[in-house]
Amino acid sequence: METNLIRLMIDVARHGSFAGAARQHRLDPSSISRTVAQIEAELGFRIFQRTTRSMSLTEAVVGSRLFDTTYRVCASRAYLKRAPGLRRPTDISAVACVLFTLPEFSSRWLFRDSRGAVTEIPVKGDIFISNALALRECALAGLGPALLPNWLIDDDIAGRRLINLFPAYRVTATTFDTAAFVVYPNRAFLPNKVRLTIDFLRRQLKQSGLRLRHA
Repeated sequence: METNLIRLMIDVARHGSFAGAARQHRLDPSSISRTVAQIEAELGFRIFQRTTRSMSLTEAVVGSRLFDTTYRVCASRAYLKRAPGLRRPTDISAVACVLFTLPEFSSRWLFRDSRGAVTEIPVKGDIFISNALALRECALAGLGPALLPNWLIDDDIAGRRLINLFPAYRVTATTFDTAAFVVYPNRAFLPNKVRLTIDFLRRQLKQSGLRLRHA
């Protein structure tokens, strides 16, 4: 399943309605409803329990929060030699960034300072990419600043291949409470191969030093 569809379902669950997710993704609610129905048909079970007043997850879309994530605005050293002066978050709106294709990622980024104050900064760019790995490669190639998750680029920052432009700020495009989840059918009917995969992921993440969280 494509990651943008997973993100869509998470946003529907977070908002508790198709309308709330539709506003965030700038789509028609009926379009999101049809997409979710198609996903449910593909999976073979209902993801959301719908009533006239509310929407909730069914006991079937179980999720485990594997680890917390954070985002960083980063750029290569070669890019910063050509485009110096990115000292404050507001400076980012004056340059062309490499942008993820989801609307909230490609229109503005949110910066939270040490006091908790949040500032919304508009962003722009000519390069739009739907794959985080490709986005990282573009940043490494010096094509512009990018908003990328810590698990993907922390090694690059440690090796000085990428520079964290605003280390004093927490940055996000959606919410500051972000994480990586594994989602699977009801535990009572969980195939052994799925359970083994989840255990493998937890072991690998623990070895990598990422902070694990259990459902």
